[in-house]
Amino acid sequence: MKASFKKSYASLGADKLVLLWLGVWWIANLVQAGFTELANDEAYYHMFAERLAWGYFDHPPVTALLVWAGERLFGGELGVRFFFTVLQPLYLWILWRLIRPADAGRRDAGLFVVLSAATLMLQLYGFIAVPDGPLMFTTALFLLTFRWFSGGCRRAWL
Repeated sequence: MKASFKKSYASLGADKLVLLWLGVWWIANLVQAGFTELANDEAYYHMFAERLAWGYFDHPPVTALLVWAGERLFGGELGVRFFFTVLQPLYLWILWRLIRPADAGRRDAGLFVVLSAATLMLQLYGFIAVPDGPLMFTTALFLLTFRWFSGGCRRAWL
């Protein structure tokens, strides 16, 4: 079985390798999200989620909306942080697709994963419920849309 796993792993292309490691990273973030106590800011956003509104004193509503939706699914620390753990692999995948060389190999994929994992802020924003996670996701979406737009995609404005 060990040999077949090694053979399967060795046959993965760059994109599938990045997807595999982002999946592993997501599971690690879920564990961290469920077993780490809430920070002061996260408790603050949890209070926002109790009364949803279009805006709050110093933050837009998406943080409270994500906390609210996660609490409806799971409750506790995992509920507060669940959708923030989902956003991180999504924006990292978008960033990989943006910077990926046309002839990307396993070495490029490994370098991307290692550099992403070595960046402390990406580690923290992978499981902590703060506005920076949704901001990084929407920034990645903006950059992807800009690439489509500058490439002549007529529907990029959608």
